[in-house]
Amino acid sequence: MHGIIRFHIYTYGYLNQTFKRPLTPSDWAIFQLYAKRMEHLSFDRLPTVFSILGIEELSPSVFRAIESSLDLGHFNRPLLQNLGELSFGKYSGGVSLRDVCVFLGPRLKTLRLSCFSCFDDLENFAIALKARCPAIEHLYISGMDLSTRTKSCVSHLICSLSSLRTLSYEGVTSDSHTLKFLSSLPFLRSLNTPSRKACTRGFLGFFL
Repeated sequence: MHGIIRFHIYTYGYLNQTFKRPLTPSDWAIFQLYAKRMEHLSFDRLPTVFSILGIEELSPSVFRAIESSLDLGHFNRPLLQNLGELSFGKYSGGVSLRDVCVFLGPRLKTLRLSCFSCFDDLENFAIALKARCPAIEHLYISGMDLSTRTKSCVSHLICSLSSLRTLSYEGVTSDSHTLKFLSSLPFLRSLNTPSRKACTRGFLGFFL
């Protein structure tokens, strides 16, 4: 096996896939062979005829079993040591942001989020991201009709990432605190928002 593995999760179907017994240390041996080569992971893929008919959906119990096994020391965290890019969107096949937390690690540089169906999951994800991924450089967020609480949580998530070089977000209003934080980032080179003019005026206000 050579080179980078780019892995997309297809989880569309009518059967629920789960483990039949608790995980043991020996179960991780095969996983170790390819885990270190995985640099891109996506939970955002349009369904196809093949995925709808032939792929089973992962049960949330799969992720709970993985977490329990990690807590018991069966495998060292992070789960994917070299993961550099993670995408999570509306076509996640029932996988939640809380489930995705098991894949977060310090080498994650690029994050793409476009689905916020559960506030509690987003809040837990934001806390885990701040603790485990201090070096996020490229953040892409899109979401429509977000609640006030969700927008506030996304803003706090943005303000927890001090190494940002690229930020693109839609559906999230920039308050004065967020604008002040962004204006202080030393490495930010690309900023894309729905109301770029208003955001630019906000930036200028902190320098005048």
